[in-house]
Order: sequence, then structure tokens, then C-alpha cells
Amino acid sequence: MPQAYKKDRKPQSVPKKDIKIIAKPIPWYRNEYIIGFILAAIAFILYANTFKNDYALDDYFAITTNKLVKEGFQGIPNLLRTDFWQSADKNLGYYRPLSLITFAIEFQFFGLSPHISHFINVLLYALTVFCLFKLLRKLFPDSNILFSTIITLLFAAHPLHTELVANIKGRDELLSFLAIILMLCFNLRFIDTGKIVWMAFSLISLYLGLLSKESAFVGIALLPLVAYYYKKTSIGALFKLCLPFVAVFALFFIQKTLLLGNSAASVPKDLIFYPYFQPEIRYASSFMLFLYYFRMLLFPHPLLYDYGFNQLPGVQWDNIQALAGLLLFLAIVTIGVYYAWKKKPMGFAILFFYITIAPAIGFVLLRGGIFAERLLYASSFGFCIAVMLLLDRVLQTRFISNAAPRIAKPGQLPLLIGVSAIAFIGFSYKTITRNHDWKDNFTLVSADQKAGSNSAQNHYQYGMLLIDKANTGPRLANRDSLLKAGIVPLKLAVKMVPNFADAYFRLGFAYELLMETNPSRTTVDTALLYFTRATETGPTMSSAFIHLGHINNWLRNYDKSLQYYSRALDLDPGNEAIKAKLNEIIEAQKQLGLK
Repeated sequence: MPQAYKKDRKPQSVPKKDIKIIAKPIPWYRNEYIIGFILAAIAFILYANTFKNDYALDDYFAITTNKLVKEGFQGIPNLLRTDFWQSADKNLGYYRPLSLITFAIEFQFFGLSPHISHFINVLLYALTVFCLFKLLRKLFPDSNILFSTIITLLFAAHPLHTELVANIKGRDELLSFLAIILMLCFNLRFIDTGKIVWMAFSLISLYLGLLSKESAFVGIALLPLVAYYYKKTSIGALFKLCLPFVAVFALFFIQKTLLLGNSAASVPKDLIFYPYFQPEIRYASSFMLFLYYFRMLLFPHPLLYDYGFNQLPGVQWDNIQALAGLLLFLAIVTIGVYYAWKKKPMGFAILFFYITIAPAIGFVLLRGGIFAERLLYASSFGFCIAVMLLLDRVLQTRFISNAAPRIAKPGQLPLLIGVSAIAFIGFSYKTITRNHDWKDNFTLVSADQKAGSNSAQNHYQYGMLLIDKANTGPRLANRDSLLKAGIVPLKLAVKMVPNFADAYFRLGFAYELLMETNPSRTTVDTALLYFTRATETGPTMSSAFIHLGHINNWLRNYDKSLQYYSRALDLDPGNEAIKAKLNEIIEAQKQLGLK
């Protein structure tokens, strides 16, 4: 018998290097990168209708009237050492140069192009959506992929994000939150690999986030939360993990102090933008607003660009909403701590929400600032996770388990998907329609007139825009009717805020324009009255003194005219037009023999 057929022959072994393992291809609907890209594309499509929009609201201070931004590359060094609101002649102590630098770079290549700026905002938002999906898959790898997908879809479509995506100035928030998420993702890679390069990327991300908006410091608090849920980590290890990031924050603070100088931030006690600055209402109002945060996250309608005085009136502790907000705050944070101690996903969702909403609450507690939709951007992610976990628990779909969904009752999975689809469709519709409102200033303010009827700022903006519309371009046939229409909301604004200097100035300007077609004594006296009130409520408003000088010069009250022009020049010494006007009046007086 041949040797090959002997029974006692041992089978020949195959070298390991010759073994080829053929991996079964992952279906596209389970490929995280494909799903992440689809989610990002959906986010991009939801905001694609903003590409045709113009500049609006704070875009003018951040971009179009910002001289440093319009210097392009040359303005970047100065942008690194100026307050964010320097172009509006304000020093609020806000150091956010990164978004302004991106605007300067855009101007260098494209000039003033709102369409390019809108495109970049949407691109940043889509990238954030992709990174959030990847972060969820990293933190909850055993969950069904639908768990992360639905959460990310709800976040992508949430209408509260329209303010910061559709408004170009909102890029500071977009960059800040994107940097925080990248910081967390890079740090998880560092935990996995121990490679210092990932730690470096994580630290750089935090630094860029801080340069975008100071509130990115919440990322340092998110870091131990994410690490705690990712792997079993001791308290000491979490503390050591945070130390380099605390050092980055300290360096950022030093940079801010050195580059902005020692001038203290000047926070105005202004009812319009700081309606809760009075101590007797500040704390109770903070928890009243906390309750309102929840209402807007659940049912984001109506949306407004301004929630200032007196859209959400301040309250004291005898108000039921303040007490309900306080109880809700304490109850949810207690539940969050308990679930975090048990290392349940709901604990992560709640603590993520509380950490990221802290700047919004602090803005009211520390400065008496307003509620704003953009302040709920990051915290809405924790909210979406919590909503999904509640649905998962109620319907028992077991999305958070490591197996495919095990349905307790037939039809539960389709029910969950159906509820999520309804929410997504509703959110998407609201987002797309709200994007149109941000087309330009006039469209936005007009859209918010009814729902924002308690906002003095909204009335002021609407009246101002009507008057500006009457005063720009060729003389309109309906010019006087536009002026009279603009006077109505301005009078409402000064009725709500009696010391509203800007509104008094606009009223005076409207009547000054009416003088051209109706130079009656009543029209002239009314213009003088409102300009005078503007100087009384805003004694540093040089423009009001200038217009008082104009009208008195027209009336040939030369002494009064000189008095007002001189006062304007004291306030604005470099104004050559005022100097020329003074010389003109003095010369006219000489010719008339009055000097």
C-alpha cells in the first residue's frame, strides 16, 4: 500500500500564514460610516434652503460693518486681540476670535458673500451630525444601530438649531460644539490606543473650541463623564485625564487676559438685552426659564429671534412656574446622578444635558441675560438621547441591548419607528420653513411680529426697518405711509421701555423725514421732541445731537444749532462732517451779520 494511504498517517498541517480568513461583508445599513454620511447629508439638505439667504441681525456687526473682518488676512492679528462686539462699540468681555477669523478668510477670497458663508455654516452643521453619530456608536457599541440613528436624526432636524445655522453669526456656537465633540472622540481614541498624538488632537480641539466661544469649557466636565461611561475608570484616573485640559483652559484664559488687556467688561444694565438683571427677579426667573427650555425642546413653536424684554416677563418666587422649574431641575438632576451611579445610559443623557445647559442658566444667573434658542444647541443632544431611551423603555424594544431588538409585543418596533418618524417630519417641516424666515432682516422681523408682540426689541426693529425701507433708494410712492407704519411699533417700544433711546431716535428720524413732505409746525416739534428724549435717555448718542443741529439749522435757530453740533463733536471728536457743518453755520451767521 502506498505510503499516502497508511491509516496511521497524520494529516499534514497548513501553515498559519497560508490561511486566509474571508470576512463577511457588512451590509450598508450596518456600516457606521455610510449611515453617518447619510445622516450628515440629511442635515445638509434640511438647511440647503439657507444658501440663498442674505445677512441678518448680528451678521452686520460680525461681518459687514466689521472693519477688521473686511481687511481679510491683514485683519487677523487684530481680531486676536479684540472683543467679539468691538465693531458694535461694546466691551462685553467676549473673546471669540475664531469665527471672526473664518469670516476674514472668506472675505479675502470671496468678498462679502452671504451665500458662501451660509454654505460653510451648513457644512459645519453636517459634520457635527456625523461626529455625534460616531460618538454615540463609540459610547454604546452594543446598542442597535437604529438607537444612534434615530437620536442623531432628531438632533439634526430639531428646529431650535435654525438660529445658529441660518444666522451666519451663529458660527461661534457651531464651531464650539463641533470642537467639543471632536475633543471627546479624539480622547476616546487616546484611551483605546495610548498614542499621544490623539491626546494632542484632543487638546487642540478644546483650544479651538474656546477660541470659538468661551462656553466650550463645559467640554472639560464632559470629558470624565464620557470616559466613565466608555470604560471602567477610577476617580483618580479621571482626575489625571482632565489635568491637561484644565491646563489648556488656563492658557486660553491667560491669552484672553493678555490680548484683550485689563479693561473690565462693561455689562450694561439694559432691560432690552438683560431683562433679568434685577436681583429680586434674577434667580426665580432662571428656573422659570428652565421650565421654558423643556417646553421649547419638546414643542419648538413659535420660534423667535428675540426673547428679550418683555417677551418672557421676569418673576419672583411666588410664581408657580418658577417653583415648578426649581422642582423639575432638582428632580431630574437627582435622577441623573442616580442613573449615572448605576452607569445607566439615562444618567449619561441627563448629565450631558445639565453640563451643556449650564452656560444658558449661568447667563441668566450671573448677568440677567435673555433666553435664546442657540443656547440650547448642545443640550438638545442630551435631550434627544433621553427621549429615545424613554421610548425604548416604554415600548420595550431593547435598542440598548447587544442583540437585535427583542419586541415584547408584536408591532412595538414599527410603533417606535413611527413615533420617531412623525417627530422627525414635524421637526423637519418647522426647520425648513423657519429657514425661510431668516432670509433677511425684514423677512425675519416681519415673521415674528405676531408671536413676538411682547418684545420691545422686536417692535423697535420692525419700526426701524420700515423707516429704513422708506429712506433708501429712489423716492417711493408710498414713502409717507411706510414712515407712518414704522412710527406705530416704535411708539409701542417706548411705551414698554420708557428709556429706550434708540427707539426715540428712530421716531425723531421718521418725523424728520415727514418734514420733507409735510413741514408743519406739529411735525417739526414732534421730531424735536423725540430727538431731545433720545439725548435725555442716551446722553452719549452723538447722532441725536447732530439731527437736533440739522433741524435747528433749518429753522435758522443758529445758536441752538451750534450748541447741538458742538455737543456732538465733543462726543465724536474725529467727525469731520460735524466740523464742516459748524464752520458752515458760523460763516452763515457772519454773512447775516449775526456774528
